Amino acid sequence: MQHSTGFDQHPAAVPQRRRLAIFQGVIAALTFSLLLAGTNATTPLLPVYRQLLGFTPVTMSLTFVCYVSVQVVFLAILSRPSVVRWSPVLLCLAVLAAILSDLSLARGSEESILFGRALAGVAVGLGTGPAAALVVAAFGASGRSLSATGNLVGAVVGTVFSQLSVALLEQRVAISWTFEAHASVCMLILLTLLITFAMMRKANRKAFGDVSLKAGKVRTALAANLFPIFIGSLAWIAISLAITFFPSFLEERGMQGVKAAGMIVLLICCAASQLGSKRIARSAPFLSGVDAMALGLLLILGSALARSEIIGIAGFGVLGAGIGIAYRLALVILTKGASPKDHGALSSTYAAITYAVAAATVILVGAAGNIFGLVNVVLAVLIILVISCGALLIKAPRLADENRL
Repeated sequence: MQHSTGFDQHPAAVPQRRRLAIFQGVIAALTFSLLLAGTNATTPLLPVYRQLLGFTPVTMSLTFVCYVSVQVVFLAILSRPSVVRWSPVLLCLAVLAAILSDLSLARGSEESILFGRALAGVAVGLGTGPAAALVVAAFGASGRSLSATGNLVGAVVGTVFSQLSVALLEQRVAISWTFEAHASVCMLILLTLLITFAMMRKANRKAFGDVSLKAGKVRTALAANLFPIFIGSLAWIAISLAITFFPSFLEERGMQGVKAAGMIVLLICCAASQLGSKRIARSAPFLSGVDAMALGLLLILGSALARSEIIGIAGFGVLGAGIGIAYRLALVILTKGASPKDHGALSSTYAAITYAVAAATVILVGAAGNIFGLVNVVLAVLIILVISCGALLIKAPRLADENRL
């Protein structure tokens, strides 16, 4: 049985136009991943910023909060379903904002880094909903998983590339080269988007011309799924704290191997668990993701206390797998039955909520780190997160629930 997409009743449905529509969906997915690659490239650089620029825990938290706070504002503004008709234009503007962000981040001063992170928030805020709508319009129901996974795939690529730059280049060079290279790729994909959208302009006007979901129904969908949204927020709190503080925490603990590989392993396992969720559901439908998060956090805590590199890397992998399952499952439950046009609005709203909660948590942890010391605070946070996951485990959505949607 073939799925229905936003282009089925337009000439784009004929073979040649259909291929172009699918290509547009692929480019939209790649663009979103590229935007996230740029935002996650700062993760391996945070210890460098601390060494070269004297970043405190609060300043490190600001690199996340500047990004997320601006992003949440744009996500909230663009969560209106009627905005979806501007998806091609907004996605191009998102890439342009990412290029400007890269140019600012490449300068490598405290002010330019924080300003560049704010511009990165503009880029992702502009691109999240439009990219999701374009992907789902091209691929139908299967596009929901793809749009939920693109952020983690981009995070893996950006983190790995930045980590390699730090390992192979002088620190100052690594800061500038990482973002100059990303800006160059963004310029190429912006050109591709402009050409593709020009060729698809009539089909896009037809596909996104009508909006079936009113703002009131968006609120209804949110109110009916508060617990899944809470689980998604917890997952994003865990990954946000890991991205912002764990590299510097591990460096202070003398765990250089985990510092270099831990976040990469976490993000790879996170993306893999999202991509393989349906296969995992067939063999272990009872999993919720929260269970793996609790185990992974417990392993990371144990490794930090025992200074065990192997346990630490294993913990990051398990934590990443749990985050991927939990965050994706919450989004799938939230967007069940939504049309391609409606999916973008719900995706933006879900992202805005989870990112805002994570940003508030990160700034609190950063402030506490300035007062009590980064190592002590991160150890306390690990304990709190383990307890929180354990408390939510009984009622957390399971992979088996997805098959009933």
